[in-house]
Amino acid sequence: MNAPAASLRAAIWLGLAVAIGRGVTRFGYALVMPAMQADLHWGHERASWINTANALGYILGTTSGFVLLRWTSNGRLFRAGLLLTVASLPLMAVSSSFSWLVVLRLVSGLGTAWSFSTGGVLVSQIYANEPKRKGAATGLFFGGAGLGMVISGAVVPAILEWRGPSGWALAWLVLGALCTALVVFPLGIGHGAVSAAEATSDGNGSLRFESSWRVLLGYAGFGAAHTGYVFFIFAWAHAEHLPWYHGAGMWMVMGAAVFSSAWIWKRPLGKWQASNALALCNFICAAAVVLPVVAGARLPVVYLSAACMGASMFIAPASMAVLARQTLPAATWGKALMVYALVFSLGQAIGSWAFGRAADVWSLQWVLGAASAGLLVSGLLAATGLARQNRRSVALGN
Repeated sequence: MNAPAASLRAAIWLGLAVAIGRGVTRFGYALVMPAMQADLHWGHERASWINTANALGYILGTTSGFVLLRWTSNGRLFRAGLLLTVASLPLMAVSSSFSWLVVLRLVSGLGTAWSFSTGGVLVSQIYANEPKRKGAATGLFFGGAGLGMVISGAVVPAILEWRGPSGWALAWLVLGALCTALVVFPLGIGHGAVSAAEATSDGNGSLRFESSWRVLLGYAGFGAAHTGYVFFIFAWAHAEHLPWYHGAGMWMVMGAAVFSSAWIWKRPLGKWQASNALALCNFICAAAVVLPVVAGARLPVVYLSAACMGASMFIAPASMAVLARQTLPAATWGKALMVYALVFSLGQAIGSWAFGRAADVWSLQWVLGAASAGLLVSGLLAATGLARQNRRSVALGN
């Protein structure tokens, strides 16, 4: 990478918010889910309602965030969402009540939506005048989820192997403690580079959203389809009787690949048309998801699948941040990313429930196959929207 590491410090620190909100809080549930199912006697559909609640919270966060940005700054909403997310983690261990867990996942989804969407805006603002670094900075921010996945993979399977299914509460407590330590860094950046970046924009411009509906539908489709892999691949590995350390290793490889995606996709994120990157990442993810379906639980295949999925899946939201930067004035980036996040979370909510239901009715193998097909279709939708991206304009209000 050409840019000195120090120049990307703000992106790295802000990326820790993604590590907390997505890598640990959102995706970490996939690791705890099999133990909670065993201990609390849940089927796949009931367990998926916890995912769906998180996605519904995300929808609530994006819609409320869109309104709140009329009166507050991206930095303030970023910090509020981050604190809300971290506070929800240890509370997961307080009770096994299904209603309690659903409410907490709803709250964590709301907080993650605020910090994730506004954090992407802050990165775009900080690096708006640094074309040589903006691609790497965007990738580092979204790739921060990989660090959270590596942390989760390093601690959760080991805790559950030690304590058995009843160890799920301890796992949430440990994850909460780790995130409490990490949150200091993204909160601290909010008083420096973030404040300077926000001085370039009042955040209250009217939003005219220039993008083909096919690109948006491709992004929503990615939101739905990727859940079939991310939230069920660990359960699939468990069902295939892979040793717990291989399940953990697979998850950590996926997380490391997510983090490294900043370097892998540096040029596409910095140079390509955004919808082109979105289409390609869908195609790569589709291939990664179908590998275990056609080749089974062979270790080289499992690890290759995890690496390819991790290296590409966070390029979808990164490409949408680039789309906002390519087509909209800086004053409207916050609102645009809230809208993009709403599109994504609608797909995520539908996918979380549908794949859980399908796992109970059919099989986890069927879920992976359907997820791969969905990603392929989503990539085609994004690709066919290229010609229309700069011609279609939809007014979304002031």
